[in-house]
Amino acid sequence: YNSTYDTMEFTWTEACHNSNHGYSSSSYNCDNTNSYANSKVKEFLEGTYINTLGANKLKEVDGYKIRLIKLEELQQNLGAATTIRDSWYDIDTSDSLKWVYQNFGEGQNNVHAYWTMTPYDDISSLAWHVNNSRLVIYRDYINISYVGVRPVINLLKSAIE
Repeated sequence: YNSTYDTMEFTWTEACHNSNHGYSSSSYNCDNTNSYANSKVKEFLEGTYINTLGANKLKEVDGYKIRLIKLEELQQNLGAATTIRDSWYDIDTSDSLKWVYQNFGEGQNNVHAYWTMTPYDDISSLAWHVNNSRLVIYRDYINISYVGVRPVINLLKSAIE
C-alpha cells in the first residue's frame, strides 16, 4: 500500500482503485475484478515475490508454486464454518488455530485481514478475506487497503536447509 502499511489490495484498475495509487480519489467501479487469475496479488506473488524464494525451490501443485489459501481449504481443514451467516463465515478460534486466524498482524502496519483467492460469487467486485479484528471470514471490495497477503508456498523438501 505504501511505506507505512504491510497490505495490498486484491487488485486495482483505472476504473477500480483506492486513492493510494496516486489517484486524487478512490473509485469503486470494480465489476468483474475479483478473479485471482487476473489479480495484482497473483501478479506480485508469481512475478516478484517468488524470486526472493527461488522458483527452483518450489513445487508446482494444482498449477501453482505460490498462491493464496482458498475458502474451501479453510472450511475443510481449518475450522471455518461452511454455512454463511449474513455476509461472513464464523471461524474456530481455539488455541490450535490461532496461527491461522489470529496473531498475524494485530493491526501492526495496519494489517487487519488477509486475502483468500476465492471470489465472492454474488458480487464480482468482492473477494473473501480472513479478518483478524472480527474473527470471521468476510467478503469485501477488492480495492480496500487494510488487507494483507499470506501466501501458500509449496516448498520442496530438498530446499529445506
